[in-house]
Amino acid sequence: MIYNIYAMRDELTGFLPPTYDINDAAAMRNFRVAILRSSDSIHYMPSDYSLYHLGVFDSDTGKLMVDEVPTFLMRGEPAADSAPAAKPKRTTKK
Repeated sequence: MIYNIYAMRDELTGFLPPTYDINDAAAMRNFRVAILRSSDSIHYMPSDYSLYHLGVFDSDTGKLMVDEVPTFLMRGEPAADSAPAAKPKRTTKK
């Protein structure tokens, strides 16, 4: 199976360790979730982070095929802005 290779880039420190996902849409969704659910700096400073596609990995052959230049996919700040609004709490009368 072919897996895509992705990495987040921190504006202050560079690329973080890579992750694997099935396609760009799934990687972008997981990046949004990481921003929204993290208790780390990515949650508090999403504008410092971006997501990049780095290449592909073939799990049948073990071959890595790295892109010549990482492909930018999205910035962290718009992902944080797309968070769903909090649902109002249901009140019950006693």
